[in-house]
Amino acid sequence: MTGGKRRCYTPAVSEPVLPERVVFVCATYLPRVTGVAMAMHAWARQLLSRGVRVSIVAPEYPPLDYYPLPSYPEGLEVVRLPSRPAPLASGIHTALARGRAWERLVTDLRGQRAIIHAQDLVVAGPLALTLGRRCALPVLLHAHYPIGEGDLTEWLPVQLGRPGRRAINATLRRLVERKARAVSRRAALVATVSPYMEHLLRRRGIAEPLVVPCAVDVPPQIPALDIRKRHAIPAESPVLLYAGRLDPDKGISALIDMAALLRQQEPRLRLLLVGGGPYLPRYVARAEALRLQESVLFAGWVPHHDLWAYFAQADLFVIANPHEAQGLVAIEAQAAGLPIVAYRGGGITLAVADGRTGVLTDPTPQALAAAALSLVRQRERLQAMRAAAPEQAAAFTSERVFPILLDAYQRARASTP
Repeated sequence: MTGGKRRCYTPAVSEPVLPERVVFVCATYLPRVTGVAMAMHAWARQLLSRGVRVSIVAPEYPPLDYYPLPSYPEGLEVVRLPSRPAPLASGIHTALARGRAWERLVTDLRGQRAIIHAQDLVVAGPLALTLGRRCALPVLLHAHYPIGEGDLTEWLPVQLGRPGRRAINATLRRLVERKARAVSRRAALVATVSPYMEHLLRRRGIAEPLVVPCAVDVPPQIPALDIRKRHAIPAESPVLLYAGRLDPDKGISALIDMAALLRQQEPRLRLLLVGGGPYLPRYVARAEALRLQESVLFAGWVPHHDLWAYFAQADLFVIANPHEAQGLVAIEAQAAGLPIVAYRGGGITLAVADGRTGVLTDPTPQALAAAALSLVRQRERLQAMRAAAPEQAAAFTSERVFPILLDAYQRARASTP
C-alpha cells in the first residue's frame, strides 16, 4: 500500500500519537555530508525533545580525508553496519544487513511500537523492509532523490561520447525505476519531499506518495565569523555562494563556467564553493584550466552551524542543478535572508519564489551568469529579496513540518495489519 493522494502540506489529523521509537535507515550518512542527514537531524531533535527514542542505521565508512568529522544531535543513537563501496560512485558506501550491530538492532526492536523510516527507495528501502519484516514493524519509504533524472554517467571516472551516455542512462533508468516500483509495493507508506517528486513518482508509475518535506533548523544566533577575512575576499567583491556536496549531480562544473563568464564583466566577483568530496580535484582542475584561481574559491567543509555565517554575509546563493528534489540548502539560505539564483526546475521551483526571493533561469551557465550579475548590480532589488526570503523559508522549519511527519507515521501504522 503506498499511501494517499493528497498534494498539500497539511496533516490529516491534529494530534497524531507519537511512536515509542523511530529508526531512520539511510543509504548514505555522515561523515558524507548530505541534505538528508541535516533533515534527519532536524526531525530527530523534534522527536527526542518529546521523549521518542531515535536511531539512525547507517553504513560504516573507512577513514576518508575528504569528509569532515561528524557531529550528532544529543541523544541520537547511530547504528553502523558493515558496508561496501557503491559501484562507480566514489565516496559512497552501502550498508549491509549483517553483523553484530544488525542482530542487536533486530533483537532490540522486536515488540516495540516503532516506525522504520527509510530515506530512499532503491538502496535504503530494501534494507528497511528487511528490518521491518524481521521485527514486524511498519516501514515508511521516503524518496529524497529524483529517480533517473540527470546524466548519471557524470559520476564515472571516464568521459563517454553522447551515444554511450544515452545508452547507459537509459539502461540505468529502467533498472532503477523497476526496483523502486517493486520496493514501493512492499511498504506501508511511500512519501516524498516535494510536489515535484510526487509528480515524478506518479508519472513513472512508481508510487502515489504523500508529500512530507524536509525541514530546516534555524539557529537562534548567527555565528560571529567573518567569511571575507577567513577567505581573503576583498570588501568590494560581491560573493556568490554555493554550499553542499561537490558531486556531479550538483552542477559544479556549470557554476565554474558561470564564474568564467562573470569574470569578463565583473572581475571583482568571487564564487565561494563550500563543501567537498572525492570529486573536488576534478573541479579544482577545471577552475585552474580556466585560470579562475582568484575568482573561484574552494573553502572546503565548514561546520554546519558556521554555514549560517556564510549565508548571512554572501550576496547571492547559486545552484546549477535543475533536478533538486526539494532544494533544502536553498531553503536554509533564504531562512538567513540570502536570495537565490538557480536553474528553473525540480523542487527549486517551489522552494524559491521567482522574482521575490530569487531568480530562476534557463539551465545554462550563460543564463545563470546574466541573472546573478543583474541582481548584484540592482542593490535595492537585492535588498527587497533579502527581506522577503525568511518568510518563504518559514514553511519548512522543523516546527512547521513536524506535524506532517507525525501524520505520515500514523498513516504508516494504520496501513499495517
